[in-house]
Amino acid sequence: MRVRREQGFTLIEVVVAFAIFALSIGAIFAVFRQAVHTSEQVRERDLAWLTAQSVLSKLSVERAPWPSEQRGASSHLRWQADVQPYPVAVGKRSSWVAYTVEVHVAPLHAAAPIITLDSVELARSKQ
Repeated sequence: MRVRREQGFTLIEVVVAFAIFALSIGAIFAVFRQAVHTSEQVRERDLAWLTAQSVLSKLSVERAPWPSEQRGASSHLRWQADVQPYPVAVGKRSSWVAYTVEVHVAPLHAAAPIITLDSVELARSKQ
């Protein structure tokens, strides 16, 4: 007569399988956390670029001469625009003036800017 033994997993096999599963879930969680962090950084940088471009666009529609320094803030970012005359010789009869514009955008809680946008802008001088 044959003796039938029930087949199944031993306790050690179950513990090893559970440990492998836990390590896999931990690795997946770490990758997901890093992806979320990177996505947040990219979002913050995109908002900084949009803010800098908006400040530059707003400045270009205003009449010159522009203030040498402007500051502002939104809900998450602060910005500063520095305007200086561009050192270029222009004819005395020209109504155009060149300016160098630097727009710095930083988070409200950080000292260093995320981005700096440099531009040379032309504006009509007041006649």
